[in-house]
Amino acid sequence: MDEILDVLQSSGGLNTNDFMVERTVPRLEPKFAAQESMNSLNPALAGKLRNSGISKLYDHQARAVDLANEGKNIVLEAPTASGKTLAFGIPVLESLMQSSNEHALFIYPMKAVAADQLKQLQQMCDGLTDQGGREIRAATYDGDTSNQRRAAIRNDPPHILLTNIEMIHLSFLGSNESWQSVLWNLKWIVIDEIHMYRGYFGTNSSIVLRRLGHLLASLGIEPQFAMASATCANPEEHASNLTGRKFHSISASAQMRPERRYVFIHPEGEGQRRYWTSLRRRAVKSSIGLARAGKTCLVFCPTREFAEKSYVDAVKEASELDADVSRTLEKSQIAVFKSGINARTRRKILEDLSAGNVKVVYSTNALEVGIDVAGLDVVMMIGFPDNVMRARQQLGRAGRNWRGEGTVVFYPRNAPLDSFYVRNLDAFLDNPVDELVIYPENHEISQRHAASLLHETDGLLDVPNSPLGKSIKESASEMVSQGRRIRHRRGRYWPHQRVPIRGISGESHELMCGDESLGTMSSYEKFKHGYLDAIYLQSGEKFRVVGHRTAAADADGMSDNVIELERENEPVSTIPHVRQDVSPRDNYGGLSWEFGEDYLELFYGVVRVNEWIDNVELVDDSSEKVLDTWQPTQSSWNSTGHSMWFHLPESSRDAVGLYSLEQIVRVGVRFVIPADEHDVTTYSGVWDNSVYLVETYPGGIGIAKKAYERWREVLDAGVKIASDCRCRTSCPYCLVPPRKTSDIDKNKGIELAWLLLSIGNNPENSRYDTNIDGWKSVN
Repeated sequence: MDEILDVLQSSGGLNTNDFMVERTVPRLEPKFAAQESMNSLNPALAGKLRNSGISKLYDHQARAVDLANEGKNIVLEAPTASGKTLAFGIPVLESLMQSSNEHALFIYPMKAVAADQLKQLQQMCDGLTDQGGREIRAATYDGDTSNQRRAAIRNDPPHILLTNIEMIHLSFLGSNESWQSVLWNLKWIVIDEIHMYRGYFGTNSSIVLRRLGHLLASLGIEPQFAMASATCANPEEHASNLTGRKFHSISASAQMRPERRYVFIHPEGEGQRRYWTSLRRRAVKSSIGLARAGKTCLVFCPTREFAEKSYVDAVKEASELDADVSRTLEKSQIAVFKSGINARTRRKILEDLSAGNVKVVYSTNALEVGIDVAGLDVVMMIGFPDNVMRARQQLGRAGRNWRGEGTVVFYPRNAPLDSFYVRNLDAFLDNPVDELVIYPENHEISQRHAASLLHETDGLLDVPNSPLGKSIKESASEMVSQGRRIRHRRGRYWPHQRVPIRGISGESHELMCGDESLGTMSSYEKFKHGYLDAIYLQSGEKFRVVGHRTAAADADGMSDNVIELERENEPVSTIPHVRQDVSPRDNYGGLSWEFGEDYLELFYGVVRVNEWIDNVELVDDSSEKVLDTWQPTQSSWNSTGHSMWFHLPESSRDAVGLYSLEQIVRVGVRFVIPADEHDVTTYSGVWDNSVYLVETYPGGIGIAKKAYERWREVLDAGVKIASDCRCRTSCPYCLVPPRKTSDIDKNKGIELAWLLLSIGNNPENSRYDTNIDGWKSVN
């Protein structure tokens, strides 16, 4: 630890006036199973494992193998580098060795993970044969697979196919006639890293997996499932929500870990305007300093642009060798890893990193899951991820083997989540694990999948033992009744490519500065921050919106929405004055507490949101003087969303207090439910004295329902953040949101939150009954 701190100080990554907390978490040795577990394996497989240095199984691996051999669907909840691949690889390989025609599908959330796992599976398969004497083979089938290779795999499919959810949707379902030999003999479906399947992506994935289960059930096939997840609170529930099947869980969450040292640093004296630039400078200087000291360092960056610019700065930093630096650092020893790089470059970086040829990698979350990178000394997190689970995945890259050692360095962004954990390291280390949330009954998403379901099954809906959910079955039945489907599966009709799995189709706008793509913006963000002449902040740099256009349609009739930007050199900002009107549309549940002659009411349901921009102010950053005022052309937005909301007692009506309570809810929910930053938004209004938490995806993804069930925890978390912050009324480290448009007084917000908690700690007087569409007394 002293060596690490010395390097951070000498490189400029740690200054004397910074706030710093450090901790060492001791090694936890794993629990091994009895030797009988190894002796009971297929002799050929057991011998192969012993030859590779594995003489006994971990306890959780043995339990997973036993349950799988009993025919159970299993989900293994385990930390990074705990041998999950072996836990489900053993029963799959034993099953394949006992048959001459069985197949297994291994589904991964990212291509890089599948490529990494392929190497491990090929090593496990090497020398093993099935009952027909054929060597057991494994291969990947994804977007990186060439057309020639894809055709060869379809014509002669290996025993194990590694793929992703997009390929399940587009190929194994969309062109299932090409996979008959695999589907008719599918024994296993293995899904790794299931904690990645949450929110909107997870909800889409669950419907794809249920469609796969429906197709297989129509063939009389019911494969066995094996799933694996990072440590989470509800692995059994989440696995069942994803597939519509029942599972048995095995936990190894507290059974093994390497020794890890944590250094959490809060830079002091950094101005808000230049904070991101300063953060990148710290990341570069400290990582290059560690590399020159002989350490291998993986830096997780908050955006792709941050990773790219850090790489450019790092190459320059490495070339400026100080006289007292003993180790040189070549450009070839520095890399940037992100989505969008080609497969060859991706493989080369991973191979060089494992071999020690690369010393520093600046990565997005593309290296967060599943990839086994040996020999990492330091993981640096620039900004806290969306939730604790993801943070644990990132830090799990350091000290991959339980016998090893690793160091985690964390620099926060100027955001509440970051600020809290950098000053509460123990709270991070002791934080309860997250619950994973999806909503496979989302009606809007189900409607998008209905045409694909009808196409791949020729309209067959009534199938025994089908895991289809109610919503997609009803959506497909409605299409049939309206004559909206094509009965034959020939010609150019192919609805699958119109179904977005990871994003909402037609609602993404590419940010372009000249020929440079800076990222994307949703339609809602465009309304609020992408109007003409808006000053938009992207990773600490300012841009002015100068145009909107639609790119030419491609061969499939699809077109891209583009927002044109120019770099803004003047010290100015735009402030949109947004007004909202939120009105409940459907109530799915509600609780009511008496408060004197008034009531506190809590609801879960669907709301309609109407927003409009009254005007926009162009403001001088230094003097805060308003330079211009105008109303943008795209000035309104209408939407619906699943919501949890409070209707406060009339005596508590106060505009500043409501807005401050809204921010407590906005911040608190991130500590209770693993919601990504843009999954939810919040509103408050004096028009009905209410505070709303609204999901941004039509039809809901389960976050609002969880917030309704755990509202006390949400308020408690938000109050703690606000109370612990050293500011007087509010700041970006506690409650102030990006592009704040109203006054905040955290003390008024805390006071209202305490009022709600004190009232809500009493038994509720009434519950909302959806059957009578009204309140029903509890007594």
